[in-house]
Amino acid sequence: MLAPPSVPLVAETEREFYRRKQSTVTIRHISGDRVVAMVEIVSPGSKATRSAVRAFIERAAELLGRRIHLLILDLFPPGPRDPGDLYGAIWEEVANQEYSPPAEKPLTLASYESGLTIRAYVVPVAVEDVLPEMPLFLEPGGRVLLPLETTYQAAWDLGGRPAPLASRARGWGMSDPGEAVRVEVGPRRWGSARPIPTGAG
Repeated sequence: MLAPPSVPLVAETEREFYRRKQSTVTIRHISGDRVVAMVEIVSPGSKATRSAVRAFIERAAELLGRRIHLLILDLFPPGPRDPGDLYGAIWEEVANQEYSPPAEKPLTLASYESGLTIRAYVVPVAVEDVLPEMPLFLEPGGRVLLPLETTYQAAWDLGGRPAPLASRARGWGMSDPGEAVRVEVGPRRWGSARPIPTGAG
């Protein structure tokens, strides 16, 4: 093993490490292993640099263009690198329409239904708000509701180790999720998977 270089100045990015370690939740159709949806919880690393923000936006637009449904939970306030919010930037990219979150609710939960057209279901929230149930589309017109607050509190109560997803899927209104979709958590291509406290806990 070589010794570290002997130079007068060493610089290291702080959040890039976390962005690169991130993973995403991917939902695949069991018949052909086709990706049908993705769930993304935005991390600080996704907003750490302008290039990270741009990569996130472009990746989301690309997935929507491929008719992959998205649920993006942006629980970090807008900053200097995303002065609006990620939902607004993504929507401007795919629909050429502007959006600014209400000042009193600067965080955004957005579910995208991607078919012949793209439809967004947007819920602005604030820190300490109870997280709502959000739709996750598996096909145009077909969705399950994700109980965000209940799931977050259950994970918190269990020390961050929730029960396997399959055992909870029936509570999401899916009679037998194994027949229709397969959920996997794997190496992340974009975004994060770590929610922030909402006041309870």
